[in-house]
Amino acid sequence: MQKITIAFALTVGSLFCGCSQNQKYNTTDGFITCDVGRVKELRTVNLSEWVEDLRIVQFENSEAALFQYGWQVIAGNYIGIRQGGNGVFKLFDRNGKFLCNVGALGAGHGEYSNRINSAVIDEDREQIYLTESPCAHSNIHVYGMDGKFRYDIPLDEELYSPKMTLNGDGTISLVQLCLNKCANPTLITHIKNGEVIAKTKPHPSMITDSPADKDLFHDVMCYSCMGNMYVWQTSNDTLYRYDTKTQSIKPAFTLAWQDRTEDTYYQYNVIPGKYIADVITDVRKYTKKGTIVYDQESQEAYYIKLKNDSAGGIEAPTTFANGYFYDMYHPMQLREVIEKRLYESDCTEEDKSSLRKLYDSLDEDGNYIMFVGKLKERI
Repeated sequence: MQKITIAFALTVGSLFCGCSQNQKYNTTDGFITCDVGRVKELRTVNLSEWVEDLRIVQFENSEAALFQYGWQVIAGNYIGIRQGGNGVFKLFDRNGKFLCNVGALGAGHGEYSNRINSAVIDEDREQIYLTESPCAHSNIHVYGMDGKFRYDIPLDEELYSPKMTLNGDGTISLVQLCLNKCANPTLITHIKNGEVIAKTKPHPSMITDSPADKDLFHDVMCYSCMGNMYVWQTSNDTLYRYDTKTQSIKPAFTLAWQDRTEDTYYQYNVIPGKYIADVITDVRKYTKKGTIVYDQESQEAYYIKLKNDSAGGIEAPTTFANGYFYDMYHPMQLREVIEKRLYESDCTEEDKSSLRKLYDSLDEDGNYIMFVGKLKERI
């Protein structure tokens, strides 16, 4: 994997300190560097310590509601499903009831012919925003909560793996990959009331090769957390914090590892008070060394095993997006997970009772099942 030096940060040497639980951090301008080689402790954490109002959502089984899972968008009263492949975007309520298809496949007005790459549900304005990739016509499609097309927000450049996030002030930020083949790429486009109000250009270290140029995995993600927006891309070692008021971007957190190979990359996330980093040692096989949590208050770092204590202690992924935890299963897949858990040595009789009840409720021919809950404001 390509290694990038962050030119606008201070030198790693001046910021670096170990991640053992006994050593506190010295940070400069809020930028933290963590040494993977010094993180040794493994902690088991119950999901209920981080998440509240955890629900099991059984998505409707009607023909119109069935989907091929690709990604999800969670809002207060809605769940949107971006399908794998080139499928129509589907809208459900938080109980899994199918509401409507959003837009339609095609090349007509308000339709999309490419894969939906990102979506935002804005409940306050009763609008849904969708982006395609690759998208030569560079529009953000806007729909009502009934799934009907309203208007396009035109952009003046082709989009590459665009991701959107809804900010606390109602604005939307669109982040995309900045490829070296583009003459003047935009990293972040800031939108308010359907109009572009600001653009943020990337630092040169954030411009990456086209996926066609090298056999590398390329993607970019953005998250909203506690009034801040965070951005990371797989070609870069750093999680960035974006200030939506000043339209400025600064490095926030990074991992350093002496034993890193060319096939290693880091996958970042952020939740209240904590940075999370998956250490992937082989991108092609998705071989994971583990998941590191850095606690901003205690300045400690440790590996984590997250357990869903409301579902018999099955292992939970550290999958969080914009204030929510989520974990999606096909019914047959969840049955396999439950069967494995029942034979684990630490599975208590109470766990087994809960698991068997869940197992018996599953329809192997049914639609997907999701665990979803809201992140606590203080973790």
